[in-house]
Amino acid sequence: MKPLTYFLMFFISAFAFAQTTYELEPGLKNNLFELNVANNTGSGTQTVTFFVSGKPEWISFDNDELILQNLTKAEKQTAQFYFNVSNDAPIGEESNVTFRIIGSKGSGLTKTYNLKVVAPKTFEVLQNYPNPFNPSTTIKYSIPQDAIVSLKVFNVLGERVTELVNKEVKTGLHEVTFNATNLSSGFYFYIVEANGMDGSKYFDSKKMILLK
Repeated sequence: MKPLTYFLMFFISAFAFAQTTYELEPGLKNNLFELNVANNTGSGTQTVTFFVSGKPEWISFDNDELILQNLTKAEKQTAQFYFNVSNDAPIGEESNVTFRIIGSKGSGLTKTYNLKVVAPKTFEVLQNYPNPFNPSTTIKYSIPQDAIVSLKVFNVLGERVTELVNKEVKTGLHEVTFNATNLSSGFYFYIVEANGMDGSKYFDSKKMILLK
């Protein structure tokens, strides 16, 4: 996600902002809000506190509060808020994230970002994690529409070891755990096939290593 940049000038008490809706896919990690501030109070230093005052349940921040200390006259600094979107964020839902920004000399205001959860744009099978693994690992895949999905695991001889998924799956990011407690160390392959409701077909495979 492209960083969202917001400039805050502390000698102004209020702004009128044109609102933009930012689209987020389920499962997106390490997204970033960047809030830039400048000390334009004319003299002295400022300590600026940023905190998240409102957010939907499907977003989690690494930090809910940041403090920038001792901004000198005309100095600019940036507060960075990294966040993740949960795998089960409801597609189509609209919500917002609100930041409260307060200066040590009494200046302050609120900034709100409008957000919308959208379907993945493409079919994608992610590399399992951890890899190598013992005895279990997580496999994730995303689909841009409702589909009949199968996820099968094979050994190096081409023999099917197990079938982890075989059902209709909703649009979005999904994950499944593969437990190899009863298997021997070695290379394994997982294959994901998806048949979309509009007739589209998707296929991808990845290699993983069981190391006991």
